[in-house]
Amino acid sequence: MVHIKYFLPAVLFSFLFLLPVAEKVHAADIYDSKILVELANDPFWMQLLVYEKTKSGKFSAKSAISSPSFFLSDKGSEDPHAELKATIDAFFKLDAGLPNEHAQCVFRARYIWLNGKLELDKYLPQKIDCSEYDNWTGYNQVKSLSVVYATGYLGNPASYYGHLLLKLNGDGSEGKQRLEDVTVNFGAIVPENESMLPYVIKGLVGSYDAGFTHHQYFYHSHNYGQNELRNLWEYELDIGPSDVELILAHIWELRGKKYRYFFLNKNCAYRMAEIISLANGIDVVPPQDYWVLPQTIIQNLSQNTINDENVVLNKSIVPSRQSILYEGFKELNVAEREILLGLINRKITYDSPEFISLKVENKYRLLDVIMDYYQYMIIKNSDSESDILESQYRLALSMRFTLPAAPRVEPAKQIVGPESGRKASYSSFGFLNNKSSSETAIQLHIRPAYYDELDYGAAHVAHAGLAMGELSLLIENGRVDLHQLSIVNVKAVNSNATGLPNDSRRGWMLNIGVEQLNEQCSPDCLVPRVEAGTGLSWTNNASRYLVSGYVIAGAQKNIFDYGVFDVSFQSDLSLTLSETVRAVAKARVATGLSDVNSRYIYSFHLRKELNVNSDVRLALTKNEGSSIGLTFGHYW
Repeated sequence: MVHIKYFLPAVLFSFLFLLPVAEKVHAADIYDSKILVELANDPFWMQLLVYEKTKSGKFSAKSAISSPSFFLSDKGSEDPHAELKATIDAFFKLDAGLPNEHAQCVFRARYIWLNGKLELDKYLPQKIDCSEYDNWTGYNQVKSLSVVYATGYLGNPASYYGHLLLKLNGDGSEGKQRLEDVTVNFGAIVPENESMLPYVIKGLVGSYDAGFTHHQYFYHSHNYGQNELRNLWEYELDIGPSDVELILAHIWELRGKKYRYFFLNKNCAYRMAEIISLANGIDVVPPQDYWVLPQTIIQNLSQNTINDENVVLNKSIVPSRQSILYEGFKELNVAEREILLGLINRKITYDSPEFISLKVENKYRLLDVIMDYYQYMIIKNSDSESDILESQYRLALSMRFTLPAAPRVEPAKQIVGPESGRKASYSSFGFLNNKSSSETAIQLHIRPAYYDELDYGAAHVAHAGLAMGELSLLIENGRVDLHQLSIVNVKAVNSNATGLPNDSRRGWMLNIGVEQLNEQCSPDCLVPRVEAGTGLSWTNNASRYLVSGYVIAGAQKNIFDYGVFDVSFQSDLSLTLSETVRAVAKARVATGLSDVNSRYIYSFHLRKELNVNSDVRLALTKNEGSSIGLTFGHYW
């Protein structure tokens, strides 16, 4: 029961606003002041105003939104009580001829929530028809919501760790209708032609505005799945109609409103987590926000339950064009691959005995893969080559139609979802013995994100690595030394490349940080270093191993006459020995441009997974001196 300070019939209350008065009348004054204070301090009201959370998990008195139009009180961005009273006052105003600009329509989520708390509809002098809002929501056609996770994309630093979207599922969305569903996105507002370095720096320090936008799902499916070749994982939420309505209304309120964008924490993952946490019983916002990753939100969501039922109702994947090709190619046997290559190179035709003699089911599989190949090549190649590729695709398609009707043969091995992986951050403790000094030091290691060549998992690129802010310390005889700091360390490989024409095996690497020059002078020869390289990789069908070769250009501080610039040739061997054991061996020859002497650097790393969130590692290094290390790690 709502406590009313003064009970007035709705008609009499309407006249109150029409009478000339000496002092301004506040609609909020009809409600008990204690009730208003309680509502103003309610965490849900704070969420609707997008007040930032402190490290303790409590709400601060400051909204994340910088747009003045989001607040009805001059103090609304810092005073939730003042904003509550101003909101109630605005709801009771009469329509001035622009109904869609009335507060009942503009601040729809506030209206729905406050109506449930204060029974506004009983006392409002006028209930406004919000036609634009109704049209945007499809007149209650949105029946459920899905969180969509786009896997990482190494072509853009802001997308290294993946991206989150929120999909508004229409009634019975399937096929074409599914692609027409509205999808909500959060991202930085970046000027056109912004170069990479300013983009990264501004994203880290919060110099960009950001906001929510929406497009049809087709737009994102094409951009991520076709252009950037990223898998899209969809997690449909098992929440009630009232939660769906409230989240939709809040998204409506946030359209065009500006935030400050921070690449590491107040990013797409954090803001999407805020949105879906409006649903009753869902809490996926990480307790600490020094860095927030999309995969972490997906893992939190998959572990979230309401009344002992998982909040994820359904999970599905829209594989990228590249993933479809690679998974299908893995299903082909050696003979089928030879026929495939012959067809692509036009050394054999569909009338050749090699193809005609195949069983029908083998023809299905082969034709599906060759059509996937041409569609993949059409995306990758220029317009001048697309006509030829299109004609070859249509030829394969026509051959497929000559066979008896049958569904596409799906790969036997299904792609593992990102919710199944380990946690994103890593720390370890162990010992490092330097053979040159015969000293053993305690080694502490922390990697805020994300993965390396030994612990890649679900939603990561096999045999690749991506780390930022990785730090290693040595403690010996009461002395603490910095052993290594990687500001950014990326190794991009195409470990699933088919070897078919124009399916590149090329990869690249980038490392910016501080490291010990060699093991002999460690820990007293710390130097800043930048290196970048390019190379090629080869793997077997099961991706149990990867052989890579790189040419690397590097620059570092000149100490001990090593010079500033050097060129290196490096070979890597990455092995998956079992489901829980992986190893990486590397050999490098580095030559300084001002020094004829070459340096030879060797390393071997072995990892044994103890459980999904812990491991033990062995590291052997020879770089003038030699060292051996043993560490125990935990993911968090």
